Amino acid sequence: MRSEEALSFLHTHTNLSFSNCRLTPWRRGIMYLLKSLVLGFLTSASLTIASPIASPLPQLNITDYFGSGCPTGGGLTSTLGAFNSTTGTFPLLFTLSNFTPQIGEFGNSGLRMCDITATLTVSAGYKAIVNAHGTQARSTGELGLDKDTTLSLRGTYQFVERFEVQSIGMLSAPGPISGTFAKLITPVDGDKGIVGPCTGSGELGIEFQARTVREDGAGKGNGVVVSDTRWGLETEVEVVKC
Repeated sequence: MRSEEALSFLHTHTNLSFSNCRLTPWRRGIMYLLKSLVLGFLTSASLTIASPIASPLPQLNITDYFGSGCPTGGGLTSTLGAFNSTTGTFPLLFTLSNFTPQIGEFGNSGLRMCDITATLTVSAGYKAIVNAHGTQARSTGELGLDKDTTLSLRGTYQFVERFEVQSIGMLSAPGPISGTFAKLITPVDGDKGIVGPCTGSGELGIEFQARTVREDGAGKGNGVVVSDTRWGLETEVEVVKC
């Protein structure tokens, strides 16, 4: 029964009981007291359900990055989005401007990497969980892979304070591929993300890799054609009590 229905039911039946029974003033006072307590409890429960409380807002500060897949001359951007009440997480998006590997960089393959170091800060008494559900990879421009080429993506996350624990996701996408690319870099089996320290802030290390491989003996072809080398890589941050 919903709280609104319960309130109506209680109001109707308690009024009936008062009119049909001979109650002393003392007993009538007790009945009104009980009715007030129950009504207060139901009203409080209704308000609690209607007003979910978001987790404390985390903050991310990039301190360093390097690699062939990172933006050249600076400009790596990250965006920590608004709280998602459905998933209970904050989306964390990295935008890389030079992440598409080209065949021929290493023989019949290409490789781009970007290593990022950042400080992730949460409120006292809380800790952060990162990449529990994987990383969504999206190409900004049109991506073209021929049938003899495979694109592989990998994302690795770890807190320096707990460097022995990593969250690793991998994706292999064989060609042909045409159009905007958007797929989830899925964590390996049993991977529940990485858990930060309860000290208020943690040093986060992230590595993104993109590799293209063209089959040996394949005919002539570009392997990879792209109209825009920018990519968006988005994971999630959950903030929980220690």
